Amino acid sequence: MKFKLSLVAVLAAGSLSGLGAVSFEEAFRGFETDGFVRYRFDHYKIPNSTDPKLEEKGAQGRNQAQHRFTSEVNFKAALDDNFYAGLSAMYDNIEISGDHINGGVSYSQSAADGYDSKFSVRKYYVGYKTSNGFNDIRFGRQTVGQFFTDDMVGTGLTMTNTAVEGFRLQAYYFDNLENDGDITTGSLAYGTSYVNDVDKGAPQERTYKNDLYGVAISGDFNPVYFNVGYGLLNNVYGLFYFDLGSSFYTSRDVGFNFRGQYAMSQVDGTFADKVKRTTEEGDFADAKFAGVEAGATVYGVDARVGYVKFYTEEYKNSLISFEDQGSFITAGQDLLDYRWIKGDNSYMFADLSYTYSKVKVGATYVTGKQKNYDISKPKSSAKRSEIVVAAKYNYNKKLELKTYYSMINDETRVDKKQNHWRFEAVYNF
Repeated sequence: MKFKLSLVAVLAAGSLSGLGAVSFEEAFRGFETDGFVRYRFDHYKIPNSTDPKLEEKGAQGRNQAQHRFTSEVNFKAALDDNFYAGLSAMYDNIEISGDHINGGVSYSQSAADGYDSKFSVRKYYVGYKTSNGFNDIRFGRQTVGQFFTDDMVGTGLTMTNTAVEGFRLQAYYFDNLENDGDITTGSLAYGTSYVNDVDKGAPQERTYKNDLYGVAISGDFNPVYFNVGYGLLNNVYGLFYFDLGSSFYTSRDVGFNFRGQYAMSQVDGTFADKVKRTTEEGDFADAKFAGVEAGATVYGVDARVGYVKFYTEEYKNSLISFEDQGSFITAGQDLLDYRWIKGDNSYMFADLSYTYSKVKVGATYVTGKQKNYDISKPKSSAKRSEIVVAAKYNYNKKLELKTYYSMINDETRVDKKQNHWRFEAVYNF
């Protein structure tokens, strides 16, 4: 939506008036806003810890349910000729549902979960775009937006060039990263020793408390596209990735797509040493990832099959994606996790769905093995699988209702079965 005047745009223009000696009227060129309002309900059964004594006592895990209310509004204003400014306001709150106590075990929200239960300014940045539109420079708090992240934000600088048709080149540097709840290794505290006295008294370190920088190149030459890049999370790990795919339609109702990916991470030696010496998580080592998938759309029926393999050294830990699953090939909802890898993992998956008018229903099956994940169990190997059934209803272009039910069978846990139901309503504007 566009407006001719607004208080937020006035404030943005005023705060950046130093960019050029322009009048108040000239400083304001246009104002755009978009965002979403989302309600989410989750109910899932959490497996017990791997303590075998719990299994002997017949423990059946515990139920956990919660409501989450999230809203984000993005504002963007044009300033002067080529300058612009952006700001994003967010509200995010989790409330525990009454069905969260089972067998005397209760759940309560903690500040360590990484959720902000109040209004906040999530993004704020200024940018400059050249007259030809080929170069875009942005500085401030913004979405990191890389192949190995999802929606986390950080404070830094991004420079993007699109001068060559079909290509997009980007360099980025962030020196402050969000403690996003989808960073699995974010819960890893190291550098303060309780195993020995080597690092006694040292500050507590976290993976997200490091600079992130790198380069990314993408190309789209219909029907073929690719992504390649290298990112370095200073003092933690470096990641190289390559993504190649093709998508095309042979008729209005029949289409096909293919995709292949390869990635390799190199863990910083100092980080690995600190984790080994100051925690009980064991060694960290380099990792590799490979995935392929093929899909087809035929008169409303969508089908997809694929295979992923990701692994590190025997009985060691590593990571490929940093926040959530990034843009890596994945399937299911809760089983696969590329943010904290243990041992050797390989999985096959299949999706099947059907869309009729405003309704879409489907199912996913993921199955595979995890090997060499537990040093206390030499040559350990465990079967893991997930079945997901899902449905989505598009009430109109802005309002969407969707739900899924996930059933996991995981032999790496004492309580092997885990079920998760989610309902979500999203209004986009």
